[in-house]
Amino acid sequence: MENIDSFHNGITKILSQELLQARKDASKNLEAFNNELNIIDIKIDDLVENSRHNNYLFEKLFELSGKVSNIELENKFFVESNRLQKEIISTETVLSKSKQQSLSTVMDRINKKIISINEKIHTEKRRAPELTLFEKDYEYKVFDNTGTGKAYTNLFILDICIFDLTPLPILIYDSVLFKNVENSVVDNIIELYDEQRKQTFISIDELNKYSSTTQEILITHSVIQLSKDKLLFDKDWRA
Repeated sequence: MENIDSFHNGITKILSQELLQARKDASKNLEAFNNELNIIDIKIDDLVENSRHNNYLFEKLFELSGKVSNIELENKFFVESNRLQKEIISTETVLSKSKQQSLSTVMDRINKKIISINEKIHTEKRRAPELTLFEKDYEYKVFDNTGTGKAYTNLFILDICIFDLTPLPILIYDSVLFKNVENSVVDNIIELYDEQRKQTFISIDELNKYSSTTQEILITHSVIQLSKDKLLFDKDWRA
């Protein structure tokens, strides 16, 4: 029994020593593992921090990329706008030149016709009026005489000119225009109307003061002749 007890004690002692050693080894291993875990935690923290930093960089990069795209687009529009503006200016210049050439051609034809009509209307030499056309305006110059009668005469000249040169179908005049024009000029104007193949409608008073030729033309082509006894309306509006 003593031998067995001594054997047990020996075994217990040996086991105790081995357990202590195993405990020490386990403790060392645990410490090493904890150190490794700490290192891993530090690396994880670094990765997380770097990830946050990278996210910021990515966001910033995306933002800058968007700005660059907008700037490039704006620059493209600016370049295109400049190109179109130059084209517009160039086109307007060409159009303006074309207009000026057309206006010059029209003016030349009209003014030549004005001179021709002016010579037919006036028995004595009188300077013909002159039409100047601009892109957005015009000027009808009258020389020498600027009185009312000459102004009306120049109006007749321009109207007959346009009547001859364009498809304008008719002319219509009230008697007030003829009253302010010289009788001899009216005679010549009526003859010009009579030569036209298009219609001219006029009202005219005091027929007897004009030439016999004029009277004959007006009577031949008259539609209505009025007098104090032959009124246009039942009521005499002069009263």
